[in-house]
Amino acid sequence: PFAWLSYKESPHLHIQMEIGATFDGKRYLRWIELSDLNAVYPEKQPISLPPPSGEPGAPFKDVNLKLAVLSNLIERGHIDIGEPQDLYDHVLARPFDLEEEGYDPVPEALDYLARYPLTEELLAKVTSLETDGGSEIYRYIEYFWDGETDDYTISSLDGIEALVNLKRVRFISMVHDDIDRSPL
Repeated sequence: PFAWLSYKESPHLHIQMEIGATFDGKRYLRWIELSDLNAVYPEKQPISLPPPSGEPGAPFKDVNLKLAVLSNLIERGHIDIGEPQDLYDHVLARPFDLEEEGYDPVPEALDYLARYPLTEELLAKVTSLETDGGSEIYRYIEYFWDGETDDYTISSLDGIEALVNLKRVRFISMVHDDIDRSPL
């Protein structure tokens, strides 16, 4: 059983939540949403993306390792490539329809990310790396990708030494079982 509650804190703040219960009667919060009904957001500005350069995957041998590194940099705010829609529109030079086209990989987006310029300064910002099919980066290649294929599985760690400040690596998924871990 679930209860849906709506509570208005002030004329500006609106709180909605759903509370559930387990079979033994324990209650838990399923979700909570806070919204400012009077929020005003600036108009979206066009994203400025650097031109792609170099060999795909560089400085790593495996493009998929570079994707994991890019995901880390995006999720920690070190680089901004906008929303997936922004990248698709940019690399295709036309509006991209997520609902119609988002179920297939966009090769141009993968090529752009594979050749995204990573400076030594950016690489030095990576202190931890996590590989997971739910990482944000994959939505930039195939918006509705479900993480159930091996398309982006890392097969080589060659070049990982470019991450000079790397202290922690966590392989949740997206890495071949027999990968050579000696570069770590």
